[in-house]
Amino acid sequence: MNKKFLIILSLVIILFFGCKSKVSNDESDNVFNFIGTWKIDSVEQLGEKDDEEDNNSLIGDEIKLSSNKINIADNYESNIHYKLKVVQGDYILSYESNLTMNTFMNGRETVDLISIIDQNQIIGEFFLNSDTEMIFLYKSILLKLSKINESANFDDVESKASIGSETDEEEFDVKEGVMLGIKTPSKKISDGVYSNDEYRTLWISHDNWEIGSIYEKPSIIFPRINGIWKLEVNQKSMNGFEYDEFQVGKYNEKIENHAIENIILDKSEYKTIKFVGNDYIAIGKYEGDSFEGNYPIYQIIPINNINIKDGLQVDEIFIGSEKEKYLEEFQNEINSLSKEQIDKLNLSFIDYNNLAIERSVGRWRFVANLLPKDMNEAGESFNLSILPDSRFINYNSLYISWKALKQQLGFFKDAFISPLCKIALVQFDSYIAVYKIENGSLITEPLVTVPIGEDDEIIMAEWCSGSYVEQWEKAFVDGELIIGD
Repeated sequence: MNKKFLIILSLVIILFFGCKSKVSNDESDNVFNFIGTWKIDSVEQLGEKDDEEDNNSLIGDEIKLSSNKINIADNYESNIHYKLKVVQGDYILSYESNLTMNTFMNGRETVDLISIIDQNQIIGEFFLNSDTEMIFLYKSILLKLSKINESANFDDVESKASIGSETDEEEFDVKEGVMLGIKTPSKKISDGVYSNDEYRTLWISHDNWEIGSIYEKPSIIFPRINGIWKLEVNQKSMNGFEYDEFQVGKYNEKIENHAIENIILDKSEYKTIKFVGNDYIAIGKYEGDSFEGNYPIYQIIPINNINIKDGLQVDEIFIGSEKEKYLEEFQNEINSLSKEQIDKLNLSFIDYNNLAIERSVGRWRFVANLLPKDMNEAGESFNLSILPDSRFINYNSLYISWKALKQQLGFFKDAFISPLCKIALVQFDSYIAVYKIENGSLITEPLVTVPIGEDDEIIMAEWCSGSYVEQWEKAFVDGELIIGD
């Protein structure tokens, strides 16, 4: 009896450990079935398309993945690890392009999304469509990959990395500065009475990540090709009606009178600035006698004719196929509206020129507005996929994606990354935090924080580097010192 019991017990133990070992191996294979060498078959830019040509040159390059090393188009990292999460169709892959996982579900209820972690920072994400097909998100691009080898050889890149490490420590001199235009929007004081918008400009600079003196001056101080200028908004009255008038000129000279000629008012007119560039501003405007804090009229206005009655027309803003795309997006927006929304809009008269530029998801974007029937209301605004070109803004990039910043920093309002990708300015509810960027990654301990109001909006970000930093700073040294000696 004991002998039979021992035989049965032995069989049970063999079966138990044999099955356990087999399951463990299968799970390991499933978890790491992405390891190997992958070829880049296609590249899709998410958001801004200025770098599309350069990114297309990645087609044909290889991405190598091992259990603790990666090489992404000659960007080599060691000591990385992976984090697996199961996501559904509503998971956001790119805020900039409003791209969700729904595009790639292919009938699946969930997808295994794998994040690549380096020093507690996500540097990329990917998921498998099959054993040989991968979707890879890196910075602001989406890559489609095909597997060409089950293993990954890092000998070449590791030897290059060891050679390069000798020169990486030789940091070149980096100076950057930025003029930030800030608007404190008007507020309701009492029934029918609102305060005026208030405008000011912050100057923030760094020298190899050492933050310089931070200054603030009233009005909008901004650069143009012929020097530093100043923009003011003055409220005036005529015949019992109020109107806003812009004054613009060299910051260190008396501003010339840009009064509106031959003005005849039969109602009040209020303006709010949404964006300031070198040669153009974008505004919202209200015309009427029952102002309720809304600006349904959108305009883009040349600074050289800043009090012009009408803004730029569609044919002056969009060139070639851009206009067709704009009109298509305009109609798509109308088609997406609910009956309740449509009932409030004046769709019998569609003003296709009702355009502005404002900040959204880390970039300056064109925004259009469908006019309301009651012009005291706001209307229905929507962002366009077409981004402003160099006529309107010189620099409009977000090197670290909005999604990656969200994962690192949580809730914030806006983010600006310097052209040399050395610092990031992130707007939170009551302050702007300046972060160091090193090797393309954000260091989450801020270099400095600058207090601002909870309702403040950033309407301008003009960057400079090198010798221009000292030149631009001269325009602020007589202003209020916010942080510094």
